Amino acid sequence: MKILRKNLLKLDEKKATKWLESLGDTLEVLKQQWALKNIEPVNNMTWNYVAKATSKAYGDVCLKVGMQVDTIRDEFKALNHFCGQGMIRVHDYSNTYNALLIEQAIPGTTLKSLYPPTEETAIESYAAVVQEMKKNAKDCDNFKHLSYWLRVFDDVNEDDLPAGLLSKGKILRQNLLNAEADTCVLHGDLHLDNILSHKNDWVAIDPKGIRGPLAFDVACFDFVTDDELLQGNKAKELYLRRLHKLSNMLNLGPVNLQEWVFMRLLLGACWMIQDKGNPMPFLDRISIFYE
Repeated sequence: MKILRKNLLKLDEKKATKWLESLGDTLEVLKQQWALKNIEPVNNMTWNYVAKATSKAYGDVCLKVGMQVDTIRDEFKALNHFCGQGMIRVHDYSNTYNALLIEQAIPGTTLKSLYPPTEETAIESYAAVVQEMKKNAKDCDNFKHLSYWLRVFDDVNEDDLPAGLLSKGKILRQNLLNAEADTCVLHGDLHLDNILSHKNDWVAIDPKGIRGPLAFDVACFDFVTDDELLQGNKAKELYLRRLHKLSNMLNLGPVNLQEWVFMRLLLGACWMIQDKGNPMPFLDRISIFYE
């Protein structure tokens, strides 16, 4: 709860204070509404309250309550759209309390726990999740287009980034969007911590719900860990090797995927600058991958 509280107060102190004060009452209402027992908050909350619980109707579940209405609503739309295809299932949604009741992934081990020690298995499992999602990822105008996210390039000061980086991003943004062919509904944040073991399979959690080319999702793969990043040229070799593996498995053009990785990293840096956070994890990767 400490990290959740800190993040929300930093985002909007007045709104967060009010939301946090009412959270206890909200949880009590949802407990009664969804007949929940054995509610246990998880220990890694960042932007939403999340707890494991048992439900009379659904068995083992996760309860997720958010302060940001759009985020929870869009997640519900995405979960409902994929309907368990490569993704965890949603049981119910409360518009009044901005809450989700979701299937609990069991045992819930993250795919990141296998990576990089069992790199091949992790990459193959990641690709398999993408393929499953793709089966039900037909385009839908009910979701924002990724161009909505990429508008952040116009809101960040050039001086907050290395010289020429933002200009390069704007040019590439235009080229990629102009060349865009097939689009589909995407997860939007498909890194390895957002893929969990569930029974005998792997499923994605926490979708953002956005429309765009499939490569935009795959570009969020954790190509190089923080420790590997310190290895300089070796880090770039690892990045390119893993990128080519994924592009081959998913029939994506490697050059196009590299371009979307650059865009994702720049997007992350811009968001961090807007939130007064640290953009360096993203900028360091850009400097090594695209030097």
